[in-house]
Amino acid sequence: PTAAEIAFNGHLSPTVHITMKEFKYVFVPCDMDSPIEEHIMQYTESTEVNCCTEKFKKHFQSATKSMSPEQKKQFLAEVLKNAQKDHKNFDPQNVSDEILNSLTSMQMVDIVALATPKKETGFVSVNMYVDDSGTFKQLPPNRRASALAAHCGKAVSVLGDAFITRLVDDGMDLFQRQDFLATEFRPDAPWIAAAAQSNSGKFEAKTSTQAIAAPPKTQKPPSELAIATWRKQLDAWVDSKMKEFDTVEAFRTQRLQTHASREAFEQHLRAKADAKIKKRLE
Repeated sequence: PTAAEIAFNGHLSPTVHITMKEFKYVFVPCDMDSPIEEHIMQYTESTEVNCCTEKFKKHFQSATKSMSPEQKKQFLAEVLKNAQKDHKNFDPQNVSDEILNSLTSMQMVDIVALATPKKETGFVSVNMYVDDSGTFKQLPPNRRASALAAHCGKAVSVLGDAFITRLVDDGMDLFQRQDFLATEFRPDAPWIAAAAQSNSGKFEAKTSTQAIAAPPKTQKPPSELAIATWRKQLDAWVDSKMKEFDTVEAFRTQRLQTHASREAFEQHLRAKADAKIKKRLE
């Protein structure tokens, strides 16, 4: 050990290796003269969930002007109106000026689900991130992003810049960022047709009809393609965890406290993946 290591708090400092991961996403400027761009987002295990919101929030803060006094007034009026609507006992008079000021200076991000995660689609979702205060900031319309949403069956008028991302999320343990490429930003992209079908309610209507017509056991089982897709996603999840086990000392040390060996940890993950497949087939 070096003298600096020994001097640090009087003992050796453990070395922590942070594994950086990345995925691709698309930036859709509201300016029609600006091209659609493909970017790379880097993240760690601890930032995987919030990386997009935090990144895009900073963009909206820097790319747009702060609300004018009149815009702030309109914004607060709408916030208080919604609060009264959602909570009958809410009294606007009890909200301090400090809280009101913090609300107007807070940058929020709205997430539009273009393709929602469903069992029939392997829990893949495509999301569009926009400025939540676009209306009050009087941002210009984003015609390309609005057209994309319309093709997906979403009647959304997008204001300001927009970002498109893809992920797999089953609402349980499976959460995985995936690439969304600039070449997929086109009306005839396969994912758009699937999203439009899903958003039209055909998946829900099909399930509802089956449930009324026959007992659950007679429902059509998932296709081999759907099962293969789930298996591929879960295998990728297991591989990512094993890679982290092999490369991140802190992660490996923590897992070895509950699993006797690397093989035992991998066996645990495989069993967990098999259980997820079994549950989806029920």
